[in-house]
Amino acid sequence: TIDFTTIEGGYKVTVFNQFSSQHGDYQSESRGSKLYPYRGFISEFMAPDCVKVTGEGCFKTCTNLVKVVLNESVVISHGRAFEGCVLLSILSPRRFTANTTLHTDTFHDCSSIVGILEFPECVSFVNNAFYGCKKLEGIKAAKCTNIGQSAFQGCENLSDIELSAEIVKIGSQAFNGCSKIATEFVQGLLNKNL
Repeated sequence: TIDFTTIEGGYKVTVFNQFSSQHGDYQSESRGSKLYPYRGFISEFMAPDCVKVTGEGCFKTCTNLVKVVLNESVVISHGRAFEGCVLLSILSPRRFTANTTLHTDTFHDCSSIVGILEFPECVSFVNNAFYGCKKLEGIKAAKCTNIGQSAFQGCENLSDIELSAEIVKIGSQAFNGCSKIATEFVQGLLNKNL
């Protein structure tokens, strides 16, 4: 467990690029970190004051990460932030107020995330944002007008979806394998000639 809840003044920015396979240079002793080989041991990340998660693949393949606690206004500024966190099931907050775009592969293969996630300010879910999140039940994003390719592919329990009435783009296979999505939702998209 990595717990920043007791730090006076709070822990504001997560910059753990060294967890990422995208940044091999962070694995060297000369860069002051050898955490990457141990990313699989992390089970909890507690930083309720954290308002920014940065670094491509920040928590990528932290395969034993079960619980993450961040600030409601957290900005996830790079892609692949939680890709491959297959046990991540407790995500707090469930409502992310600051994001205007959810980056590529942000929650790709987070197959244990359950329930409904809310992104009231999100305008775009890019490619593979929730690919393989098979337990995810709902997405609330009333301002989202763009859905990337395979954004929700394989989300077999996804049934509760709220998007903008002004949808302008839906990428190929965005909802492939989402067998619980209501026919009315699909018809609504087709009626917009997307």
